[in-house]
Amino acid sequence: MANKTAAHSFVKQGVYYFVRRVPHELRRHYTSARSSCSLRTRSVSVAASRASRAANQLDEYWFHLRMRDAQLPGKHMLRLIDPRMVLHPGICRQVNMCVYFAEPLNLTVARDPYSLTYGQNVRPKGAGSKMARISIITATYNLHEAGRWESFLQGVASVEAQTHRDCEHLVIDGGSSDGTADGIAKLADEGRIAGWISEPDQGVYDAMNKGAAMATGEWLFVLNSDDYLHDPDGLAKALAKLEEGHDFVASPVLGLGPDGEITSGVFRGTISRGYSRVLLTMPFGHSGMVMSRQQFLDLGGFDLSFKISADYDLILRLFLAGANCGVTERFVTYRVGGMSSDQAGMQDEKARIWRKHFGKLVALPDGAWLACAKAKRLPRAVSWALLTGRGTPTVIRRSALVQWVRALGSRAIG
Repeated sequence: MANKTAAHSFVKQGVYYFVRRVPHELRRHYTSARSSCSLRTRSVSVAASRASRAANQLDEYWFHLRMRDAQLPGKHMLRLIDPRMVLHPGICRQVNMCVYFAEPLNLTVARDPYSLTYGQNVRPKGAGSKMARISIITATYNLHEAGRWESFLQGVASVEAQTHRDCEHLVIDGGSSDGTADGIAKLADEGRIAGWISEPDQGVYDAMNKGAAMATGEWLFVLNSDDYLHDPDGLAKALAKLEEGHDFVASPVLGLGPDGEITSGVFRGTISRGYSRVLLTMPFGHSGMVMSRQQFLDLGGFDLSFKISADYDLILRLFLAGANCGVTERFVTYRVGGMSSDQAGMQDEKARIWRKHFGKLVALPDGAWLACAKAKRLPRAVSWALLTGRGTPTVIRRSALVQWVRALGSRAIG
């Protein structure tokens, strides 16, 4: 055992391990005086981040143990976790108002007994408010019929391979009739996903909204049914970036063609510098976004009046609200095609999105908004109004300046 180089960690054969001394009053709950596990990294910075999150998890769980052990008035009426068993997400059942679980405790699930017993959104002060699970939402519909079942399984496996273990994978099926729902049920029975539903919906964005309502994580990540995470550390890196104080994070995504070739795609490559394209188009794909669940709900989720570009509408609302975005490393591979290949539909919806957000600033006929969308030019009057208006968020003002300069040498409408 080598000298510690980060709080609650030590190095053994080049790999960092987490270690924490169990408080004396809680020793009877443990078989050892120390709690330890591999952090699965050789990087001191990554180890420090993971060790900090692990320590926060234990703080929450130990808070729960102390509350359970305390002599509280009316304690016999609390719905406490049975002391013989511990929480494992997805492997539980209600028995006589008491929750029973079937696997030994580990750091992945250490925080959950508190959340289950006292409520997901109520936490003890100082108990790791930044250490929360990420809810991964995948929308599905007739995957066998579309020939996408194997791609979906690849996505499920890529979530399982993530080094950030505090995740819940929720699958929202639109009422498939080709055996997809049976396959999803089997995955749930095997414990490979945390939860699922299958019922008719209004499309993929409706499914995502349902998933956000079901989620228990503090952070949301949408994984399309034929996409996958090619970097096992991807979610851990995204969470580390969020802990720097960003409201949400985005990353470039890797486009994959039908023959397995890397393609330019729609969102492959880099994120627009300073998000300068946000008033014109997507500055990044939603496939690479991790955002606050509460923020998503506060904004009203995806606007279901947009069938193709509801993701662009959401991103635009985030920046118009002044949200701060961080950039993390590329970790998602998406398969080119789908709704984003409908250019005519995207142009029509972009015009409606612009009118929705900027129609009160500039009075233009519907045809003018659509003409601008087809010409890939934001109306000049909109750029000027945003550029000169008070209270315009910095990112929006910067993008307005870029679009205004572009319009100077063109015959832009409006």
